[in-house]
Amino acid sequence: MSISSKYSADQEKYIDARVLALPVTGQFYGSKSTMNAEEIMELNKQLHIDVVLDLGEAKSTMKADLDEIQATTGVPFAFVTQNKLNDIPQSYLTLGSLLGNETRGQELSTYVSNLLKEFDTGMAKVGDNKVSMIYVTGVDGNSVHLIGSGENSYHGEVINYLADNLAGPAVTSSGLGDEYTMEDILAMNPDYIIVAYTTDHAYYNEI
Repeated sequence: MSISSKYSADQEKYIDARVLALPVTGQFYGSKSTMNAEEIMELNKQLHIDVVLDLGEAKSTMKADLDEIQATTGVPFAFVTQNKLNDIPQSYLTLGSLLGNETRGQELSTYVSNLLKEFDTGMAKVGDNKVSMIYVTGVDGNSVHLIGSGENSYHGEVINYLADNLAGPAVTSSGLGDEYTMEDILAMNPDYIIVAYTTDHAYYNEI
């Protein structure tokens, strides 16, 4: 196992020591890809890696990208799709099969299935009485990034479940979201504003 990046001092207190000790091999996807092919090849010499697993939202170029990194490193890569929350139960079954631990995969799949059903039941009682909310991922002067609503936002699905997301339909699928202004937020006037964490709570303080 490895991690994509080092944890900050603020994050480390929440992370198991065994995870903190894992090697850093970089992030494969995202706006700031830092995948270190050389590090993976070096680890393969030491550990004889069976497969490198990634999971999450499937990109249109997924197969070609995985084929390229697999050819570069000589290590098999596999991707487990989680485009929606409802994909998670099946993804645990797939992981269980790939890792040779079907029993644990089934346990986790059943747990998530039951959790989603419980959540759906609770939100059905809420009905149309959802609070309004926006989720701020970044602030740069008068520029504010919000996670959008609608089908195009993988990251916005949880917000759409929980509340009336006042941000417009997502233009980008990026985890950073779409750009708005402070004036836009004042006009939205949401019941709640959730702000992503940053050092010294800078985004929160600015909002």
